[in-house]
Amino acid sequence: MLVTGEFNGDGRTDLVAASYPGTQIAVLLGAVGGGFQPPLVQEAGEPGGTTVADVNGDGKADLLVSDWDGSISVLAGNGDGTFAAGVAHPVGYAPSEPMTGDFNGDGKPDLVTTSYDTDSVSVLLNTCTPVSIVPTLPTLPTNPTLPTVPVLPKPAPAAKPKPAVKPTAADKAKAAAKAKAAAKAKAAAKAKKKVTKAKKRRGPGAG
Repeated sequence: MLVTGEFNGDGRTDLVAASYPGTQIAVLLGAVGGGFQPPLVQEAGEPGGTTVADVNGDGKADLLVSDWDGSISVLAGNGDGTFAAGVAHPVGYAPSEPMTGDFNGDGKPDLVTTSYDTDSVSVLLNTCTPVSIVPTLPTLPTNPTLPTVPVLPKPAPAAKPKPAVKPTAADKAKAAAKAKAAAKAKAAAKAKKKVTKAKKRRGPGAG
């Protein structure tokens, strides 16, 4: 009997093979590229059929193995491709491959199997208490080192404008004299220009 599952959390398909006649099961973990790793062999009574289910609600796949001696063994998954020793639950002799289903509405997978020898059906209700799965959060440093922020130099204060210097009395007198001289020169130039125009009107030879 060959079934598939995901037993070590790497996202690859794994295989379980039950040997009959024999007393072992072999787990072949999926390898990169589509092959399988060497088998991990484990004792499992006289395995007939095998089913994969998360019976105890811990998020890891478990194995349900029918044993020809009249029992169903539950092998709890460890999450790394290995399984705990099987816990046997009596059923009729020579049970078929176990099947799972929620037969009493409690949200947990129950087991059912038929017995070839006794023409009976056995239903095993799940009494496991679901395991509370707490996600592992990353550990944050107590005092994280923050990046050093460079200290920028303060800008130099803007230069204040120099106050205007008030002219003194001497400056005022000097400016007035300069303005008076300029006005006098302007008047003289104007008078000269006027005389020149008058001479031109009288013509040459006029005194």
